[in-house]
Amino acid sequence: MPSRKKTSARKASPRGTAPPPTPRALKQAAGRTLAEARRAMATPEYLFALDRLPPAERAAGYAKLSEVHLAYLRWRAARLDEIRARLEAQAPALQAGIEALQGALARLERVRPILKAVDRVLALVARILDLAK
Repeated sequence: MPSRKKTSARKASPRGTAPPPTPRALKQAAGRTLAEARRAMATPEYLFALDRLPPAERAAGYAKLSEVHLAYLRWRAARLDEIRARLEAQAPALQAGIEALQGALARLERVRPILKAVDRVLALVARILDLAK
């Protein structure tokens, strides 16, 4: 019997049909790229190499390092602004949750004396049962 080649049930997607990246994914990728460039430019090797360049090229290199650093700081500030905006948007729900938890805690505090009384009664019943043996 001739062997049959297995075929995949899944069709191969044509090239270039992947969904476009989300704006958040693009921002994250830009931030990673800026961070990597900033780290690479802050290495002693890079800085020593800049120091060996002629004055004009050295100044241009340090200016580029400054631009990358400032771009990274702006990106971080924008990310922090987004986080703050999300937290501020969630603040009412968080506050409602805190208030609900405080109410539940207050109700539990009201139950505590009842539980202590039940505990005392059960301890007394246990003593009576021990004496009855």
